[in-house]
Amino acid sequence: MPLGSAFQELIGAAAQLKTALIKQRPGRQEWENAPPFMRCTAAPIDSVLRAREGGFSIQHSTALQLKEEGNDLVNKDPEAALERYAQAMSVFLWFDRGPDRAAEDIPLVCAADTLPEAEREQAHHLLAVNFCNAAACLLSLNMAADAAYACTQALRYDPYSVKALYRRALAHRSADTSAGLEAAVADLAAANQLEPANNQVRLALQAVQHELRELRRTERGLYGNMFNKGGLYDNDKATEQLAAAAAAAAAAGAAGEPGASDGEEGLSSSGRDPEDLTFDALQGPGNRKAQTKEAEVVLRRMQRSLAAARNRKMAQRLDAARAPNAGRFPWWAVPWVIKIWRIPLPAGTNGASPGHPLSQQEPLTTPAHGEL
Repeated sequence: MPLGSAFQELIGAAAQLKTALIKQRPGRQEWENAPPFMRCTAAPIDSVLRAREGGFSIQHSTALQLKEEGNDLVNKDPEAALERYAQAMSVFLWFDRGPDRAAEDIPLVCAADTLPEAEREQAHHLLAVNFCNAAACLLSLNMAADAAYACTQALRYDPYSVKALYRRALAHRSADTSAGLEAAVADLAAANQLEPANNQVRLALQAVQHELRELRRTERGLYGNMFNKGGLYDNDKATEQLAAAAAAAAAAGAAGEPGASDGEEGLSSSGRDPEDLTFDALQGPGNRKAQTKEAEVVLRRMQRSLAAARNRKMAQRLDAARAPNAGRFPWWAVPWVIKIWRIPLPAGTNGASPGHPLSQQEPLTTPAHGEL
């Protein structure tokens, strides 16, 4: 057996063993899904250990001090700043590996949840801020998946954090996939609702929406070319013209409305049929109109082709309806002929017309009695 195939089998067996272990030990699932910076909370520094044993004031001051140290390093050394933020989180939130650090179950302990309400709110706010700052460091280090995890944790403790939504959108955007851009649009739309006056969020939302439109248009073009190569639409010119008109109308609409929301733009890029898009562009009174000469020419050609096709269908239907009666005697005309035959002639002498021969003869007289 080749060495490479044997190594692949060993990796597959290890993955299966790890999956089985996670299923048997639900306490390890969150540990396995956590990024490295979060696992560092299982090994806190001495100041963090002392803060955990003290009261809330000591814990809060220690976490604030570590956060400020991270803020000073965030532009100089993002990795060192990330370490400070992780240690600040570990004051209230950490993975517990047990006293001997050999436990198979590694639960995530949140000491902030056991605090009184006022202190719990302060601790949750501090956790959300540290997670947001950690996400900024991770984005600068091109670790988008870990940044998305950090933002999700920040939203867990502060659901109205606009920074967490914005930075998670940036993390999703870096994936450069349709699903990632859709998630980014959703996060930016939520952030825009929370802070409508935030120009940075609004501009980012418009930019990501434009990228999503372009990506969907490219995917539709790729899929359309794939089907057209199979010869399904070789004889259907009207379908090709419909698709071309829809693409031109969508391009003109995208150029004319760069700031449309995703729900409104989804009418032209959410997988609808090109014929529906063309119908909306032509018939809808308030729909987008083509602003380029090319789009207008294509739309006129499409109208002519559709009208010609409709006329051909009507002619075929009429021919099909007349075909059964072709070559038959028109019995339907017999009653009309009889009615015309019974129409009286115009009034004249002895009921004859003025030009009739009987009108020029002398009137006949009845012979007298006895005459022959």
